[in-house]
Amino acid sequence: MVFVYLVLFSIGAKAQSLLWKIEDGRHSPSYIYGTIHIKDKRVFRFDRKVYDALDSCLTFAMEVDLNQDNMAGLAQHLMLPEGKTLQDIFKPADYSLVKSIIEKETGLDMSLFDRMKPFALLSVGLNAQIAGDMEVTMDEFFYRKAQQEGKKIIGLETVDDQMEMLEKIPIDYITDYFRNFQKGAEDMENIITLYTKADLDRLLTLMQEDKAMASLEKKLITKRNKKMAVGIMTLIAEQPTFVAVGAGHLPGKKGILKLLERKGYRLTPVIM
Repeated sequence: MVFVYLVLFSIGAKAQSLLWKIEDGRHSPSYIYGTIHIKDKRVFRFDRKVYDALDSCLTFAMEVDLNQDNMAGLAQHLMLPEGKTLQDIFKPADYSLVKSIIEKETGLDMSLFDRMKPFALLSVGLNAQIAGDMEVTMDEFFYRKAQQEGKKIIGLETVDDQMEMLEKIPIDYITDYFRNFQKGAEDMENIITLYTKADLDRLLTLMQEDKAMASLEKKLITKRNKKMAVGIMTLIAEQPTFVAVGAGHLPGKKGILKLLERKGYRLTPVIM
């Protein structure tokens, strides 16, 4: 398993596209794009239609606004309370396992990570598993472009929302991730390949085969989909909005696309 498949893929696929047009018959079209939170250059091969959609919108919305205040708050949330370390949380054998992998994969001493909350180790491991060809993740890439174009930038969630979600990842899941570290790297390669093809059907199958991911879906995706869908509807009623959220929030009976459709919006895949 790979960090809950990067908290990306929900149950139920609809069509093979990452970019969707949102229409209600009253306002100019808005768009939603399914991202993947990594720096691998293979996922940055955007069709011109993506840039055109972003250019046509006045507002840019993403999961969390990446402004300096939010990023400072995020850094604080990643740390354990004073006087507590990971050795107080993991069982001794599990800590030794995590320590050996972290040190091998990063070349850094585990003491540098000992005060991080357990879920933060997933990002450390993930960064070691995949290429970091690009300077920023895809989400930050869109954020910077929206900034350059002077668009209004809105976060659909707060830092507290995201941290509450990540805190719910069980310690057993984190330990299993490191126990199956090599398989996780192989799974990640498969995920990237399928993502670049916008093959949501196959990504769905991968997730359905992963019992751990399925058990976390309600905590990590479903509740957040509802909140983000409400925020999106508010924004697109005001002005054309380009929404960039993890691709797993889009499909499925409880995904954002279906939630918007149920409220009368027309969702059309933009084929690239």
